[in-house]
This record gives sequence, structure tokens and C-alpha cells, in this order.
Amino acid sequence: MQRTTHPYGSPRDPQAHSGGGGLAGNIAKASLGLGCGCTSLLALVVLVFFGWLSTLPESGAVPGGQLRQATLDHLADHQLLGEGESVVYYYDYSMSMDDSESCFFTDRKVVYQHQGEANVIAWAQVEDLRGWEDWGQIIEVQSSDGRYLKCEIAALNDGEVFFRALQETWERQR
Repeated sequence: MQRTTHPYGSPRDPQAHSGGGGLAGNIAKASLGLGCGCTSLLALVVLVFFGWLSTLPESGAVPGGQLRQATLDHLADHQLLGEGESVVYYYDYSMSMDDSESCFFTDRKVVYQHQGEANVIAWAQVEDLRGWEDWGQIIEVQSSDGRYLKCEIAALNDGEVFFRALQETWERQR
């Protein structure tokens, strides 16, 4: 009696291959293991990233009376505030809130500063002030001598509030 075997073997046949054997089966098993490992690694990276974000100071446009001491020290160290001058609103561009790039205005001027270099327009020199939304708030200040200062406040960072306060301050300064 001749014995026939199923093409994939049978559990009773000692020479049968178990499903997934051979090179293709080993590759599939390795891919599955690698996929699970990558997913776990990605989940860990995301968890660490959001943990890091939660340690940062709150971002967005901030009223001058709520500025961190580190920000006030930065402004003083870079001589961006005069004697008795007060910040009305402040926006830090950096994710880490390190004050390396910011846009702010005081009771005397509008300032965009990046790594210690500042573009400053005194209120007496402001000729025009425009603002519009485009994935956030874009603000453009034009001086009477033709210079421009531009601030871009990312969406969901209170750019509208910043712009409204800027307009009100300009109206009072005229």
C-alpha cells in the first residue's frame, strides 16, 4: 500500500514541514518580532517626548504681568527694557521657551528679537499695524521710516489676544 501525503504534510508524517517553516517562515517570524519591537520603541519615544513637553513652561502669548523670572532676566541681560518700562505682551517662538527668539511689546515699543539681536520700533514711529490669520496670527508693524517688523504667532497660542492688545496699546500711544 502506497502512502500519499498532503502537499503541506500532515502532523502524523514525520517528514512533514510545519506551517511557516523554511526561509519564508523564518522571515515572517522575524518581521513580526521586529514589528512588535519597533512599535514598542515608538510608543516609548512618544511617551518620553510628551513627558518632556509636560516639564516645559506653558507656551503661547503671555501677558507681561505673568512673565517668568527667567524671561525678565533675559530681557534685562540683553538690555531690551529701559528703566521703568513694562512688557504688555510677550510671545516666545521656541518650543523649549528659552527666550532665544521672541516678539513682544511694551508701553514704549514693539520688539522682535532673535538670539540677542533686536528689531525695535518705538510707538512714536509706528505708522501702520496689520494682522491676519494664516495657520496662526501674522502681525506686521511698519515704521514711519519704512522699516517693518513681523511677528508670527502659531495657531492655538493666543495670537488673536496678542494682536488685540497690540492694537489697543497702539491706539493709546497715538
